[in-house]
Amino acid sequence: MSVNKKCMTSPGGNTSRLSILKRKIRSEMTMKLVDLKAYAFLKYSNLSMYGDTKTSFPTQNGTATQDVTVSAGAHNKIGWAFGLGLERLSMILYNIPDIRLFWSEDERFLKQFDIPHIDQKVLFQPLSKYPPLVNDISFWLPRKGFSENDFLDLVRTVGGDLVEKVSLIDCFTHPKTKEVSNCYRITYRHPERTLTQEEVRIVHKAIENGAEQELGVKGRF
Repeated sequence: MSVNKKCMTSPGGNTSRLSILKRKIRSEMTMKLVDLKAYAFLKYSNLSMYGDTKTSFPTQNGTATQDVTVSAGAHNKIGWAFGLGLERLSMILYNIPDIRLFWSEDERFLKQFDIPHIDQKVLFQPLSKYPPLVNDISFWLPRKGFSENDFLDLVRTVGGDLVEKVSLIDCFTHPKTKEVSNCYRITYRHPERTLTQEEVRIVHKAIENGAEQELGVKGRF
C-alpha cells in the first residue's frame, strides 16, 4: 500500500492506532513496539503484547525502504505494510498456549469452538497429553421410550470428567424380531495422569448397570 508523504503518519501515530487494537483485545496487557530487520526492503516493527507471563506478536507493520517505492515509479510516495496474525490474536483471547493447535485436526480442540453464536464466551480447556482408553457398550433398545440424550446424560453423570467422547458406531436391527441394538464407543481420558484398565472397567460397569436400570435397555455386555 502506498500513501502520499503528506498523509503519512508518524511512528507515534502508528503506535496510537495499535494501542487501540491492544485495548480491544485485552486491556490489562502491556504493549511494546520492537524494531526488527526481518526483511531488507522494510523498516519493520513488531507490536508485542505481554500477558499471563507470555509474549505474543499478533501484528507487524513497517514502511518500505525508499528504493522499493522508487523502483515502482512512486517517487513521491511512501509504502506502508501491515499484517495481522489471527491465530496469535486468538491465542491471546482464549489463552491458547501453542499455535500448532490451530493446524491440528484434534476434535478435542476444534469442538471447544463449535458454538451456536459468535458472541458466546469460550474458556479454552487444555488438552490432556495422556493416552485414552476406549470401551464399547452394546444393548437392545426398549420398544418405546428410549432417548439417546438420556443415555449420554447417564454416561456423563457416571463417568464425569473421565469421559472425553461418546460416539454411536453401529445400529443393528434384528431381521426377525425387529429389535434394535445400538453400540456406542466411549473414550476415557484423565486430564492429569494415565488411566488404568481397572479404573475404566469399574466406571464402564457402572454405566452398563445404570443403562439397564434407568433406561430399560437389555445389555449385550
